[in-house]
Formats: sequence, C-alpha cells, structure tokens
Amino acid sequence: MRRAQYTSTGIVKRLASVYSPQQRWMKHRADLACRIAERSGVSTIADISKDYMDMRDVYEYSSLRTRVMFITRDCRANVWSQVRIHCETHGADARENAGDVVARSSRDWVSVNRRILRAVEGLRDEDWIHVRYEDLCRDTMSSMTRVLQFAGLEYDERVLDFEQSVEHTIACNRVRFGGKMKAIREDLAWQDELRGDELQVITEICAPLATRLGYSL
Repeated sequence: MRRAQYTSTGIVKRLASVYSPQQRWMKHRADLACRIAERSGVSTIADISKDYMDMRDVYEYSSLRTRVMFITRDCRANVWSQVRIHCETHGADARENAGDVVARSSRDWVSVNRRILRAVEGLRDEDWIHVRYEDLCRDTMSSMTRVLQFAGLEYDERVLDFEQSVEHTIACNRVRFGGKMKAIREDLAWQDELRGDELQVITEICAPLATRLGYSL
C-alpha cells in the first residue's frame, strides 16, 4: 500500500493513502534532522538514504523543505561491480560462467532505477535533480556547483578537499575507511573486463532506460 501511494493514480492512490504511519516516522526524522543541524551549526542536512520509498515519505510528510538528488551510474559499470563481487565470493573460476550474473544484474539495474525514476517524476520539477556518477568524476567542480546551487547553497572550495574533511557517515569514514586517494577518478574497469557477449546482453536489457538517463550504450 505504501508503494501504491506514490506509483498509482485515481481511486487506488486514494485508497492506499489511508495507510500512513509514515507521517509519524517522518515527524521523528524531521526532529532528528533539526537537532543535528542545530548542534552542527548548519542550515542544510544531506540524508544519503538509498531507499526511494523513504525518499518519497520524507518529501510528502516531513515538515522540512526537501529536495531530492537522483544519482545514477552507467549500467555497465554497475554490472561489472556485481560480477567482480561474484568472483570474489565464489573464486576466479566463476568468471567464466558469470552470464547469469550479468543478465540478473542488468535486470536489477533497470528495475531499481525505473522505480526511482517513477518516484522522482512524481515530484515538482524544481524539487529534484538527476546527477550521474560519471559527471561527478569527470568534472567534479561543475557537478558540485550544480548540486549546491540546487540545494540553495553557495559553492565552497572545501567540498573538493575530501581528503582533509572530518565528515563521515555511519557506514564509511574518510574516503572509504581511510584509503589514500589523491584525486577523484572514474572507475572504468568494466571497459577492460566485460566481454563482447556480456556487453551485448547489458545493451539489450538496459538500453531503453539507459538512454532516458543520458547514457549511450
């Protein structure tokens, strides 16, 4: 029912809206954000939750002004990441028989991003922005300027000083658990690792949505 509130229309949407415990959840979440902002002396909080349903709940029910950033990554890079994890788990020999992983990961990429796109397209145009991982890597300054302007913030050179930053999330700390990184680089390993037949499978499954999202396969 929760999903139907944001993806359905007409009577189905109205009936689904009767279920709304998330109003209480979002009140608590807004209270927490306000306390964090007050303690940190800031006016804006970035919530990096990846659950698109949480995103819609926050947008619909939070008392705070909410804007949404939809971040995508090239489907080929995403699929290669899943193949690599599969091989690390099952051994190098698993690479020769990774066709099922390629197809499944391609379908997952389409399914997840299609749902998120449908969710954000239900927002006001001025309240969401699409950002590609590749653009962040290739032209970090321009991409971050665009993101900050969207959030109503001024550009600050410190946003690129990630190595010295003390900010961190619960899941990660400085540059993914303290790894040394002198520059932001796009991970292009998929170009060398994915075979022609695997790329063909990815294209067949992902091309329509990938094109909508600005990727050329």
